[in-house]
Amino acid sequence: MTTTIFYTSICANYFGKALTLAASLKQAHPNSRFVIGLVERDIPPAFDSVNFPAVDEVILARELMPDDRFEAWVFRYSIVEAATAIKGILLKYLYESHPSIDRFVYLDPDTFVYSPLHELFTLLDSVPIIVTPHLEVPGNLEMELSALRHGVFNLGFLAVHRHSETERFIDWWVARLDFACYDDIPNGIFTDQKWINLVPCFFDVKVLREPGYNFATWSLMDRKLSRNARGTYLVNGQPLRFAHFSGFDSNMFHRCVALWAKDNQPLLEAFASEYGDMCDANQAQAFRSIPWSYRHFLKGVSIWRSTRIVWRECFGNDSQDPFTLSNSRIILSLFRKARLKSFVRKFIQRHA
Repeated sequence: MTTTIFYTSICANYFGKALTLAASLKQAHPNSRFVIGLVERDIPPAFDSVNFPAVDEVILARELMPDDRFEAWVFRYSIVEAATAIKGILLKYLYESHPSIDRFVYLDPDTFVYSPLHELFTLLDSVPIIVTPHLEVPGNLEMELSALRHGVFNLGFLAVHRHSETERFIDWWVARLDFACYDDIPNGIFTDQKWINLVPCFFDVKVLREPGYNFATWSLMDRKLSRNARGTYLVNGQPLRFAHFSGFDSNMFHRCVALWAKDNQPLLEAFASEYGDMCDANQAQAFRSIPWSYRHFLKGVSIWRSTRIVWRECFGNDSQDPFTLSNSRIILSLFRKARLKSFVRKFIQRHA
């Protein structure tokens, strides 16, 4: 019997990684359900050539919103912002459409599950919301500043169980990601993560500090990876539950290992190589080349980042489908709007 739904959110370029995650998850929890939220216009034809039995369902993000709203909503976001912005909406949908399921766990697609999550499920019996921190040990000023910029908690993982407190949290989170899920550090926002800084203030939440959970580059200074005689990975002597290979494709993982874990570098490099091989087996490199279907206007012209910003700041509630427009048309509309505001302001001043 399925008692837990695991889910992730991606664009097509991360499908290979999501398949790798799904296979590892079903190995650890064969009776769980795994769902992918996909931010694309349609399911790409390339998916048809791949067998993915570990994935129970692929849901298009546009199916989670009214048709007349989604295009204007997704136009506001870059590819990374969009993939994170649907986390809350997808969680709400899964929570409401599966009333017999009590536990819901989000994992980033570049995560790999190494062993059953026993401690997590024990905790979920007593607390409604569980998060993991980026840092647990003070002392590295650079990493502390990074956590302040990007978020105290890493949202590559989030777990909830069915509870009235969880429902309050989901409604709040959906509203905040709908309002602003931007990579805009100067204005205090970094996709979905900075919002979660407030969760311990507002809701009943447990900060999970088990060393085997969400092992990643930011863990290297206070957690040490090892391997026992049976080949089982351990972190600080405890079983590794899941690792988060954030920044893997950009070589960030290897740079961080060289910077912070030179004494453990051979094992960590082999660890990363194993993960890379498993991603390759799921055609991760081939999927990475699939262009995002919301990257262009309908006429095929690339959307400028500045155009998305203008749209979200000035026209985000417009009922018109922005993908039918152009960069120049949206930018020029801003100048017209600015001139109109100036005219109205001068008219009011003159006739007050």
